[in-house]
Amino acid sequence: MSKQYCRVMLGKGSANASDGIKGGFIAAGFLFDLDLTDKFPDEWRAFNKKFRPVWLEQNPGKSKVAAGLACGMLHRICRGLKEGDIVMSPDLNGDYHFGEISGPYYYDPSYELPHKRPVRWFDVTAHRNALSHDLQMSIGSIGTVSTVTKHAEEIEAIIGNRAGPVLVARDETVEDPSVFALEMHLEEFLVANWPQTPLGKTVPGAIIALEQDKRIENALKVAPNIDFYRYEVRFDLVKVAG
Repeated sequence: MSKQYCRVMLGKGSANASDGIKGGFIAAGFLFDLDLTDKFPDEWRAFNKKFRPVWLEQNPGKSKVAAGLACGMLHRICRGLKEGDIVMSPDLNGDYHFGEISGPYYYDPSYELPHKRPVRWFDVTAHRNALSHDLQMSIGSIGTVSTVTKHAEEIEAIIGNRAGPVLVARDETVEDPSVFALEMHLEEFLVANWPQTPLGKTVPGAIIALEQDKRIENALKVAPNIDFYRYEVRFDLVKVAG
């Protein structure tokens, strides 16, 4: 099964985000006072069939639809997500934290959201406003869990596992494009190769960045005479004989 990417809310309104990020976990409630170890079948429908009546008993007056959604989300967090899958969770400031599921389900009766999965959080955050418009729409979905796998490339670029989109020099007169590997060398590259780049022609103004964010979009709207370029990093392995 390919890697999954999900937005997971840590408590209502991200109330438990600080605990989860500091403690290295994601967590869910929905069913309380129940240790669900070894009680998650592979198929979520089987789990729903067995535990919807339990959820309805704990939540009198709620609908069967609500029960199905709650049990489905619980199964997704505790069983559906696999080790190595990527999760992103917002804190109270709107900053998203990114992590990797690092272990199986465990029950913690001492915590208000007792159903947990261990997570290895990466040392990187991104505010919601810095994300692409499409990704913002995906993470805005209602519910504890939403799938954002279609945005895998953007997420991998944020956490540093994959180079983002880029400006590629194809002219043989341009020096080795590997100088783009570090952003600190971008200015040096442009100075050395200015006549061979698209910028060497009558370009009135330009913004160069790894990704286009909301601030850049707003700048381009009010300054139509400025062009925007994204640069890209390429990495190759070349086997040496001998």
